[in-house]
Amino acid sequence: MCESTTLKSAPKSDGGVHDCCREDDSYDEKHGPRAAKMIEGLRGTLLKDLTNEQFKLLQEACRLHTSTHSTGNPTIDACFDADRLDLGRVDIVPRPEKMATKKGKKIAARNLRKRGSYY
Repeated sequence: MCESTTLKSAPKSDGGVHDCCREDDSYDEKHGPRAAKMIEGLRGTLLKDLTNEQFKLLQEACRLHTSTHSTGNPTIDACFDADRLDLGRVDIVPRPEKMATKKGKKIAARNLRKRGSYY
């Protein structure tokens, strides 16, 4: 889904941190903003290899992830889609129209055809 260094780094990092502040695995609309705040403390350690631009994008992706469908920013939208495409871990297959990128829509449509059910 990602084509540049910025696009590759932020979604990869987002996958590891945006859900870390969940209070449970059911609906928790504030876990994204909590994660955005929490990663400030990781800036000098686990996330030290990110550029300032990458870190800001990661923080914004975490902050918006529970409230925003798409932003128009390819990096943030790739983070959103990566999260949605990982919902299979809780037996949810997202619908293509829930995806933020064209690539995400294609992958979701393929996954939906394989499973036959969706969220």
